[in-house]
Amino acid sequence: MSYLNHHARRADLRALYQDALANDVMPFWLLHGMDREHDGIMTTLDRDGSVMDSDKSIWF
Repeated sequence: MSYLNHHARRADLRALYQDALANDVMPFWLLHGMDREHDGIMTTLDRDGSVMDSDKSIWF
């Protein structure tokens, strides 16, 4: 793979990941993951945003 192709591929991946983070990951966690009653972030959610376990991992 040439340098220009490699550079273009990196730019494409950066745009893809930035879009996913800004438009999928962060909105999901801000909507479903925030523990507004006890503070912190719920770390065990199902794909639909439902809480599967209310224990919060300290390392998160």
